[in-house]
Formats: sequence, C-alpha cells, structure tokens
Amino acid sequence: MQLSRTALGIVLFAVINGLIAQALESYTAHGLVEVGGDYAPTLYHMAAKYHMWHVLTLFFIALIYDRITAKAARGLLLATVGFFGVGTIMFCGAMYGVPFGASVYIAATGAVILMAGWVVFTIAAIAAFVAGKS
Repeated sequence: MQLSRTALGIVLFAVINGLIAQALESYTAHGLVEVGGDYAPTLYHMAAKYHMWHVLTLFFIALIYDRITAKAARGLLLATVGFFGVGTIMFCGAMYGVPFGASVYIAATGAVILMAGWVVFTIAAIAAFVAGKS
C-alpha cells in the first residue's frame, strides 16, 4: 500500500517524536537524577509514556488517512494531528522541563489540548462511519 504525501508527512512527524521520546527516556536511565533531582525520573517516565502513546496514534492516523474518503473526516484527522502535535509539545515538553523550572501550568494546558485532540479524533471516526454508510 502506497501512502500519500500527507500520510507520509504524518509518519515523519511521528518518527521524529518517537526519536525524541526514546532519547529522553534513555536520558532518564543515564544521569538525569544528578542534574534534575530525585523526582525527575518519575516525570520523564510519565512524559515519555504519553509521548509514545501519541506517537503510536499518529502512526495509526497515517495508516487510515488514505483509506478514508470523506473530506470532512480527513480534515478532522489532520486537525487531530495538529492537536496532538501542540498538546505533546506543551504537555510532554513541560513535563520534561519541570525538573529544570518549567511551569506545570503549561503541562496542564497541553493535557487539555491532547484531550481535545481525542475528541476531534472521535468526531472524525464518526464522520467517516456516517459517510461510509451512505
């Protein structure tokens, strides 16, 4: 199955995010405590977990994007990618930065944006389902 340029862009975005999450998770095991304190590994593990879950979801979106023919659903899928991108940067980025003074309020805002992404993804799935029935 050949992926469209848009789907390949989503894959590239997911791959870069996966690399970042893996690198920061590895950093947790090799020296984070010395610079970030005792609580830093807990925050990094949590951030990397959420980061990777959204990476996997981005791969899934890339795989289904070309199979969905409804324009509205495809547009909503792209909006989902945007919400996940911004939400991941804000939530995971802030959680990676909290041991070094970043604001937890940025993380909270990012979490809300990630939730909004899941809502939009749900609406995209419903739109694709409804379009497929007609």
